[in-house]
Amino acid sequence: MKILIYEHLTAGGDLKGLSPSLLNEGNVMIKALIRDLSEIRNLELQVLRHVALPPLQEDQGGIQWLPVKGSHPFEDLKEAIQHADAVWPIAPESHGILEKICQMVAQQGKRLIASPALWIQRSAGKYAAFSRLSMNGIACVESHPLKGPSPTPPLPMPFVIKPEDGAGCEGIHLIQTLKHWELLCSSWCLGQEKVAQPLIFGRFLSLSAIFAAGQGVLISCNLQEIDQVGNGFRLKGLRVNARADTDGRCAALIQGIAATFPGLWGYIGIDLVENQEGLFVLEINPRLTTAYVGLHQALGYNPALWIMDLLETGHLPAAPTNAIGPHDLAL
Repeated sequence: MKILIYEHLTAGGDLKGLSPSLLNEGNVMIKALIRDLSEIRNLELQVLRHVALPPLQEDQGGIQWLPVKGSHPFEDLKEAIQHADAVWPIAPESHGILEKICQMVAQQGKRLIASPALWIQRSAGKYAAFSRLSMNGIACVESHPLKGPSPTPPLPMPFVIKPEDGAGCEGIHLIQTLKHWELLCSSWCLGQEKVAQPLIFGRFLSLSAIFAAGQGVLISCNLQEIDQVGNGFRLKGLRVNARADTDGRCAALIQGIAATFPGLWGYIGIDLVENQEGLFVLEINPRLTTAYVGLHQALGYNPALWIMDLLETGHLPAAPTNAIGPHDLAL
């Protein structure tokens, strides 16, 4: 099988306005995926990568590199899809990018190693996900949709403003004073949808899971190290497989989310905050997340094998047992 790997940022998507941290996350994710897929027999790998970026040192040969020269990689992607059997996209949900890529793959009749575009649209938006999950009794961080600037802050301070379809910590603003709110409103772009969320203190977690047909399997519970930088935030590091789900709460949460979004498929990341009151969903990431990078080392098993087996058989894996232990990632 010929698999096209497309990581949007390292293929040149928005290179000029890209933060170094997001580009670094894109690089480490594509390295990990190439490493894992290279271990699987009977796969041919094609990878789109922008010529402005240095080659990946991990390449041991056997990979067909497709150079991207311009600033709009979708044309190169469209051409490359024609020559692939399946496409594994990694892209931010921002501005509907991941959704558009999945639509392109479906339109050309190729196998998609990701969720269908419709379910990305339904799950990636923070308020859209909050509404569906809350209706199904799943605890979430309260979200309020914002269509534009307002003289009155939407929540008591401090609170957080995020892009409705943002990825990672990009575009997040901590509002602590009325002046901060007024400054944000003065720079608000028309048509830019945001959500307001109360600032909740606790441990920031992410769950790595595999979904299909309304079911989900928890494969790792990860601890996020998030730093406040000015009035924003940055993911500093991760402890992958940080703890066992001894009470079954995380596995039950995965099942509830899978039932709420039955069209989600493949690797899915869930961001949470945990405090004395319980677990609260922050957002759903219907794609590879940075935690994927440490799964192989933490679990002692190649997670890409689970996804490829799901693609071929339709069977979800069993929840992993006998994991090696935590694996730390510094970003």
